[in-house]
Amino acid sequence: MRRFRLKTQFVLGAVALVLLLGGLAIFSVHTVVSRQLAGEVEQRVKILAHGFASASLESVLMEDWVSLQMVVNDFASREGVAYAFVLDGVGHPLADSLKHRVPTALAKVNSATAEESLALPAEEVSIRHVDADGRDVVDAAALLLDGSPGQVRIGMSSEVIEESVRGMKQRLSLLTGLVLLLGAIAAALLARAIITPLAELGRASRAVAEGDFSRKVETREGDEIGDLATAFNRMLETIRLEQDRNQATLARLRKTLGGVIDAISIAGERRDPYAAGHQKRVADLARAVAARMALSADEVEGIRVAAVLHDIGKLSVPSELLTLCRPLEPIEREIIKTHSAVGFEILKSIDFPWPIAETVRQHHERLDGSGYPDGLKGDAISLGARILAVADVVEAMSSHRPYRPALGTEAALAEIAGNRGRLHDPAVADACAAVFRQDGFQFRNAI
Repeated sequence: MRRFRLKTQFVLGAVALVLLLGGLAIFSVHTVVSRQLAGEVEQRVKILAHGFASASLESVLMEDWVSLQMVVNDFASREGVAYAFVLDGVGHPLADSLKHRVPTALAKVNSATAEESLALPAEEVSIRHVDADGRDVVDAAALLLDGSPGQVRIGMSSEVIEESVRGMKQRLSLLTGLVLLLGAIAAALLARAIITPLAELGRASRAVAEGDFSRKVETREGDEIGDLATAFNRMLETIRLEQDRNQATLARLRKTLGGVIDAISIAGERRDPYAAGHQKRVADLARAVAARMALSADEVEGIRVAAVLHDIGKLSVPSELLTLCRPLEPIEREIIKTHSAVGFEILKSIDFPWPIAETVRQHHERLDGSGYPDGLKGDAISLGARILAVADVVEAMSSHRPYRPALGTEAALAEIAGNRGRLHDPAVADACAAVFRQDGFQFRNAI
């Protein structure tokens, strides 16, 4: 299930909270107002009942039924009054406002005995709710004097309450809708104020994770998010300073490493004057081939360093063998072939950031297993060693040696192409040819 984004969650939560509070407010106000209105209606009925009793007393005592009926009609016509009538001392109606029959509930009330009528305390009004043919009526009874002349009854419909409550509900609904709208707007603005800087922090954090420490987060004063942004910017500044220091240190280390590598290379070349510059030229070609094959800058640099050091093992070979002006005897050739393994032993204890020692050991291995010192085949030979092997052959054939003149670049490329897939990696052979024929590569200071 797809989760909502934080801003959406915040807005929805704020709106839900406003709805809940609005609903509680409507319910509470409705309950309070309904009770208050009901109490006001009962109080009004009591006042009307007292007035009705006072106005009816003289007509009852004088037995002036016309005047009594007029009094009844007067009170019955007042707002909200459902009925009004006068009973004698034993509960018989003397005058009423009912045009038709007396409702069942009221008839039961009207049939009260004289003893029940006299039981109502003087100066008091009895209040009850009755069902008058489907209508809820607040019924009030008041005695005439001590009750012996009779009593009056007047009822007020609860519709008065319902209409008031209905109007109150409409007003509350309108008010609640307005509150919800304002609440939603406020929630959206608040969410934007909170989420926007958090989103900016998130983007900056992703940039840092990708290695970009240059991005700063806009800060604001006076709140926790601003404090967080300030702390984040300080952290980035610390990282940038540390990174600058590390890069400066790394540059010095690389420069030192380069000097050491060059020194080792020169030491080897001094023992073989005819091969002077061979390792650097091989390194130039190996770097160009590796770049042509779209290897990373770090991989290209590792292959270049291995090429600069690939013949370091010849330090263990007698210099007489390196300067012979004739083809080597088999035993002499075997001595020369030890240089790749010796080079590995010299370099293996140095903690290079690349597999230099292993590449140097393998640079005379061939795809068909005919190479040395381990007779490795195919992918068992590292890619760096396969590139170094091709560059070594091409440079050696292109340059002068004590026992033969230079054969030239085209002859060297033809040799590589002829053994493509058997001795040499096809992709490396093709890249080497492209470096010369398409990229215009040339050896520097070729002998």
